[in-house]
Amino acid sequence: MSEPTSYPQQPEPGYRPQPGYQQQPPAQYGSPPPGYYQGQPTETRKHAGLATAALVVGIIGFVFACVPFLNYVAYPLVLLAIVFGLIAFKWGKAKAGAILGVLGLVATILWSVAIAGAFDDATNDVHAYNACVAKAHSSAEIDKCSDKYLHSK
Repeated sequence: MSEPTSYPQQPEPGYRPQPGYQQQPPAQYGSPPPGYYQGQPTETRKHAGLATAALVVGIIGFVFACVPFLNYVAYPLVLLAIVFGLIAFKWGKAKAGAILGVLGLVATILWSVAIAGAFDDATNDVHAYNACVAKAHSSAEIDKCSDKYLHSK
């Protein structure tokens, strides 16, 4: 095999480069061409990833927050969405994730209060019924307790 032919580094005779332009050395293998923008700094890319994570976790957390009993799973998700969104707040996705996280947190709190209130009402009715039955001396009085506490709702 013969040696590879090297390309001339100087312009061919009769060719003149335009004034103000110099011939650049050939690019090394794997390096970008001269003047190529190599992307965003690492810190910005990390925040872009956090912004995407805030949006995704915010969407999932908000959906879970709106479903009764799944809202308890949503607590850590919406808190993560808020934290990620605040860290990378300059990105639009991060703002949306943080807002969804806050809305999801409000929804989880409201559902938790509503569910706790419903259980409290139910247990109070059971306690009142049991107290009524304990005071009853006949089956007619027990039937009145049943009508009052069990069949009225």
